[in-house]
Amino acid sequence: AKGSLWSVVDEEEVAPNTAIKGKIIQIIWHKNEIGEEYDYINKVVNKKYKYEKEEKVIHEMSGLTDAAGEFTYEFETEEKSYYQIRLIAIDEQGNNYLSTQMYGSSYYGNPYSSNNYEYYKLAIKGDKVKFKVDESVILEFTKNNDILSSQEKKDYLYYKMRRGLVDYSLSTEPVYEFNFKDSYIPNIYVSGVWFDGEKYHQSGSNNWYSSSSGTSIRYDYSEKELNVEVTSNKEEYAPGEDVELEVKVTNQKGNPVAATLNLSLVDEAFFQLSEDWADILASVYQLESAGLKTTYASHEALSLAPDASGMGGCFVAGTQIKMADGSYKNIEEIQIGDEILTFSDPLSKKLVRAKVLNTFEHTVYGYYLINGKLRVTPEHRVFVNNGWQMIGQSKVGDYLLDEFGQRVKIESIERFGQMVDVYNLHIEKYHTYFAEGFFVHNDKGGAREDFQDTALFKMAKTDLFGRATVRFELPDNITSWRITTQAINKDIYAGREVTALPVSLPLFINSTLPDKFLEGDSPVMQLRTYGETLTSGDVIDYEISSEALDLNKIVKQTEAFDALSVALGEVGVGQYEISSTAKKGELEDTLINKFAVAESLLTKEVQDYYKYESGVEISGSATDRTTLVFMDESIGQLYHRLLRLSWQYGDRLDQRVSKVAAQKLFKQYFSKEYKVDNFNSATYQESKGGLTLLPYSSSDFELSAKVASIAGAEFDKVSLSKYFYTKLNSEESSQEEVIISLYGLAGLGEPVLLPIQNIATLEDVTVKEKLYIALAAFEIGDRELGRKLYLEVMKENAEELDSYVRIKTGKDQDDVLQATSLAAVLAAGLNDPYHKGLWSYLADHRTKDVLINLEEVNYLTKRLPTLNVGPVSFTVNVDGKKYKKELENGQNFKLDLLPEQLARLKIEDVQGDIGVTSIYQEKVTDQAFSQYVSVDRQYYVDGQQVNHFSAGDIIEVRLYPQISVDSVDGYYQITDILPSGLKGVTRPYSIGIRSWCGLRYPYEINDQKIKFGMNKNWQPCKGLNYFKYYARVAALGEYRAEPVTIQSSNSPSIINYSKADSVQIK
Repeated sequence: AKGSLWSVVDEEEVAPNTAIKGKIIQIIWHKNEIGEEYDYINKVVNKKYKYEKEEKVIHEMSGLTDAAGEFTYEFETEEKSYYQIRLIAIDEQGNNYLSTQMYGSSYYGNPYSSNNYEYYKLAIKGDKVKFKVDESVILEFTKNNDILSSQEKKDYLYYKMRRGLVDYSLSTEPVYEFNFKDSYIPNIYVSGVWFDGEKYHQSGSNNWYSSSSGTSIRYDYSEKELNVEVTSNKEEYAPGEDVELEVKVTNQKGNPVAATLNLSLVDEAFFQLSEDWADILASVYQLESAGLKTTYASHEALSLAPDASGMGGCFVAGTQIKMADGSYKNIEEIQIGDEILTFSDPLSKKLVRAKVLNTFEHTVYGYYLINGKLRVTPEHRVFVNNGWQMIGQSKVGDYLLDEFGQRVKIESIERFGQMVDVYNLHIEKYHTYFAEGFFVHNDKGGAREDFQDTALFKMAKTDLFGRATVRFELPDNITSWRITTQAINKDIYAGREVTALPVSLPLFINSTLPDKFLEGDSPVMQLRTYGETLTSGDVIDYEISSEALDLNKIVKQTEAFDALSVALGEVGVGQYEISSTAKKGELEDTLINKFAVAESLLTKEVQDYYKYESGVEISGSATDRTTLVFMDESIGQLYHRLLRLSWQYGDRLDQRVSKVAAQKLFKQYFSKEYKVDNFNSATYQESKGGLTLLPYSSSDFELSAKVASIAGAEFDKVSLSKYFYTKLNSEESSQEEVIISLYGLAGLGEPVLLPIQNIATLEDVTVKEKLYIALAAFEIGDRELGRKLYLEVMKENAEELDSYVRIKTGKDQDDVLQATSLAAVLAAGLNDPYHKGLWSYLADHRTKDVLINLEEVNYLTKRLPTLNVGPVSFTVNVDGKKYKKELENGQNFKLDLLPEQLARLKIEDVQGDIGVTSIYQEKVTDQAFSQYVSVDRQYYVDGQQVNHFSAGDIIEVRLYPQISVDSVDGYYQITDILPSGLKGVTRPYSIGIRSWCGLRYPYEINDQKIKFGMNKNWQPCKGLNYFKYYARVAALGEYRAEPVTIQSSNSPSIINYSKADSVQIK
């Protein structure tokens, strides 16, 4: 077989004569059995396999793209292998653009792909993908990309859709032909069904965005393009000068057109970082939805394809969307014209407002529940692992991005098979929004076009002669501005023109000086003078002055284009200005640099919890945003956990008992119609009375006692009691077995109060034994004895970690989790305040070998009767705007507030119990540290550890995080603060970095703060104990290097710092 490779370019912006380099790598997966593994939860032995990937470079290539922007290379392929094609395109500025493509039959042998299924599609015949009005469209019904044979059963249904059914037709041929009508603009979806005599086969899509709606036939809107001509009154301008632009708009015949104009003026430097692909025609004629809600086949074919139920990419009703004012609204309640909050892009994470242009509603079968919170159809695009992908392709261990710019690990993915109404939004410009706090796409796609350095954004109209004049004043930047002029008329003809507007001076100064420093830094400002009239060797006179820095008209000389270094000395906290003037003869330019000096940039996250009561004062940041999370503290807070327990699967006794018990609780407290499973308890009880973990296993003594306290009535109580009495009275029983037998008997209501009270006097007992004695006392009715023993354990062994409380005991995390679960049951029964922290720890922590479902349902059994029943409601008053919120079934409400808004916040009309968590950043004044984490930092240049750098150096920054196995689970944030003379490198590949091992990309770069996220169980690159990122020299001088911070997001008090340092740049 032969394959060809070509560059993918914009349809109207080809890149001819572009240098291409690349490699073709053959990949073969080898599946090797490496042993067996015992599953402690399900008590089964599973075979273990190791998938080894063999890679070898089989071809290297280089060359130039042709006039059409294409590059072709042919190579032979082999069966049972697939290929990775890595390409680098190099533009005129020397920037590298990387692309990786996979080639081969479903990535043959890849253990992470599916390739054993049949796929049906209506394929467009020919090379055209867009059609003008009245052009012929020919579609072929294909199976695995091959057209169905005309000899097959000849029963076909074809139907067109856009916002609902347009028309349909029956046919006997696998080919469907029609003309593209004016009414189909901007697109029409065509779907087909083939009946093979036994089953129906429905065609899929030709694009990810149309999914099961069928094949999208798009309008060729090139015939609607307007010609836009922009001329300026000068070829080049000086900073601050007035500009006059003449705009002329004509149609394709050259006739003038009256149109509405939009003009934007943006610094060209931004487009060197990220090109602007804004296209007004593409925006106007973007795809509309099919309007398909659901399909049903009475004779459906068995599908071996990866699940794609509910195609269309939507969220279940009740999904909370973050609005522009910081409030939240259910997705089904959002209206066209509402404003939501989103990121301008996932790199900068700048929060911006955007309008809802359209809303969509579908009915689908099935959805995913991510982390018990996000209910989404599997094909919806979500920001996963620093890129957009369908959520159905994600897995536990992947990372989402939340509304705070934090990476959030996917801890659980649950799939539910039921018909549900789902919703989606179409968002202007950014095409993204926050759903349940996660950054998601609206599946419409869009160009990046919002930049901070925008000097002009103006509307205008042309007259009947197609002309308009636009005037504006330039800012002081010396740069090349890009003018983007877009035009559209009432008949939906549109076009655009991009022109350059250079701004310069015959002589001008360029300075290198950051705008932020730390107290004690000694920066060096560098000045250079440029200009069209200057030649090498010209002498430039400088005058530098700054009252704040005590610089009084320093006079210096240097040659044009050469750097002049000005040492500013050690700076203190404050705001500064420096005036620099360059002169040559009559030519002169003055530049004013402003910078701020802070005592420190070191901050930490703080989380304060309040049980809301009238008059409570909520703390927050005095300088930055504070996020408030309002939570349901009534019965609804336990809704989702109870529901998950009632949905669990498994044949273990603790799974079956906790499932049925949870279903009964759910029926009692939330839904009287909720179904309770039948449970055949006899299969889990031996003739001697003991209970077994599995129907085929032997009796489990501790399990029997736990089940007795929850569901003893479901079993033969007489024989079960006898089983415990036998253990209690046996001389061969250990002290722990005697204690646990008393707990089991107490759970069955047996008269064992005196033995429990007697054994409670023992001093030499373990933490686990004392907890079981306390539980036994509580079950038998001696609550005060139970409380006394519980408080002793809490005093000696409890560890408070912010919202968590755990019992530190035993040799490993299994012992900690078991003891914490027993303490949580006691705390719930005793209504002790620590119950919430103990429960929070259980909710967020799991170990491989321990299942605590019985303890969880026991906790819920004791906790639910103490909580208020019914929804929680309240009104939030922010600057006169009132938001009435009702929280049901564990919902929460988040609000982002500025310091002045927080000060004026009012919470009114509170019904029920609510909790409020305030999350904010505060300056570090005392570097208190935790024993559970540590971090270190080193700087390297050319493989050598150094703290002194030179201009032009690329610095490898190595960070060495360590997280103890005893620390809490979940997400950890590492924040490095680069010295003021350095800047982070966001695209290391563009400067020739090829050492990928250990390289980690920050999720946020905010000035000097470089933030990374990692899970507790992160794994460094093989052979390393660190990860790295890169920085470059930005300014000369001597600078402080503040400590690196490592902090748990779940428990912010688990925090530590590296040592402070300093660097020198010459």
